[in-house]
Amino acid sequence: MNDGKTTTFSAPWGSALKVMTAFFLAFLLVIAGVAFSRFGPPFLWARLSLALVPLLVALVSALFMVRGYTISGHVLSIRRLLWSTQFDLTGMVSVMADAEALGGSTRVFGNGGL
Repeated sequence: MNDGKTTTFSAPWGSALKVMTAFFLAFLLVIAGVAFSRFGPPFLWARLSLALVPLLVALVSALFMVRGYTISGHVLSIRRLLWSTQFDLTGMVSVMADAEALGGSTRVFGNGGL
């Protein structure tokens, strides 16, 4: 499989991911901005809630961003912003690339960005 070498792969963002992430970040910032505008709620606690929740969503989303992948021996590591998740590949017999594997599928959960 890997013969004991460490191989590192990047996780580049496609243009659709960049556009969707920019759109949702702008949307969250608008929500936070409206909370403190004259159109926001009259109570301070409500303004703070409406401003902090969207910013918290953006921060938590950033934590789960995939930064890259590493295969070392029989372990696959998925690198995120603050941690890595390891998967043991021992016992895996083969891997095959198939560009059409997800053809015709529909995304049921996720927004394609953020």
